[in-house]
Amino acid sequence: MITGEAFAEPPATQFSLREIHHIKSLSSQHLDTKNDPSNRVSGNPAAIAFGSTLFFEPQLSGDGTMACSSCHKPDESWANHQSMTSLRPQHTITRHVPSLWGVKYNRWYFWDGRTDSLWSQALKPIENIAEMAGSRTQIAHLIINKSRLRQQYEALFGAIPSLLLAANLSKKAYPIPHDPQQPAHIAWQQLPFSVQQAINTLFSNIGKSIAAFEETLLANNTLFDQFSNRLKANSTTYPTDLLSPAAIRGLKLFINKAGCINCHSGANFSDGEFHHPFLKANTESNDFGRYDAIKTLLSDPFNGKSTFSDAKSSRNKLDYVYQNIEFRGQFKTPSLRNIAHTYPYMHTGEFKRLRDVLNYYNSISKQMNDRNKHQEILLKSLALSTQEINDLVVFLTSLSDIKQ
Repeated sequence: MITGEAFAEPPATQFSLREIHHIKSLSSQHLDTKNDPSNRVSGNPAAIAFGSTLFFEPQLSGDGTMACSSCHKPDESWANHQSMTSLRPQHTITRHVPSLWGVKYNRWYFWDGRTDSLWSQALKPIENIAEMAGSRTQIAHLIINKSRLRQQYEALFGAIPSLLLAANLSKKAYPIPHDPQQPAHIAWQQLPFSVQQAINTLFSNIGKSIAAFEETLLANNTLFDQFSNRLKANSTTYPTDLLSPAAIRGLKLFINKAGCINCHSGANFSDGEFHHPFLKANTESNDFGRYDAIKTLLSDPFNGKSTFSDAKSSRNKLDYVYQNIEFRGQFKTPSLRNIAHTYPYMHTGEFKRLRDVLNYYNSISKQMNDRNKHQEILLKSLALSTQEINDLVVFLTSLSDIKQ
């Protein structure tokens, strides 16, 4: 329940028809409940259980010390309250760990959208030398030799192929096209193509299982959702026992003056697309975000057009992806569900409080002009008063799941 202001009579001005339309569009009732067509075990209870085991399994990492949960911490809202997580001292992670709340509803994954499915995304940290520093052959060894994991795997995906069981696999082998002299890359190239394909199939199935678990991390029962659903049932009456006057004022700002809904639209409070936030840290690091990610996405051997995708449709969203200079410096719009618990904020993790983010956007026109970048047409200074910022913070807090 929102605190800090006693609930009283509703505001004098009722919601307009336009505002009611927007409020209804943000309700969790409109969240897509479909399973991922590219992942045949999406929504499968056995895959969810197996994926949960894998998510917390440190043996997926190269040295047996890191799991998915090492960064996406359950007690930190499936994110990480550090600005940047340094897992290995000799390597730098340059982007903040995003929360997994509602990740099921994303169209693109990572801050730059360099993968097009949740299961493909789940594979990347495993082989990233700055994160888990494992390899797909190591994963094959783990599944084959750890009886409990093998039993769960084979119950879902069938028996592990005999050619894979008979192969003399290096403990660390995987393709590294950008650095072909690496021993792991050389070891991978020495494997027969049929063995490589069997390993890749097993590896993709591991990603699909982890994704099946991550799809269950939902924040779809918030005070705002209850408010929206009751308003939908009776558009002439405020459910004043759910949102305080401050939260209602913040909701009106979100839809109208502040224009937050222009990017944070739909039931997941995100348009799922990419925008330039004009952050100083981003400019100084020459992080081009979506622009550089396009090439990686289209060449990903586990993308939605690969043989490892279970999607049957001949149409694919990758058919409409292209690289454009306008994408430089753009990053994905995050969901605002459970936003009060997923600090710090932005892909740089540089803002500790929601108020800090709003203060930044309050003067973003200056940031845009100072850096002489192309103009992001949806972004402009909010010109909010201190009271209005306070009201917006109260509203954003109402987007917390009541289980949180």
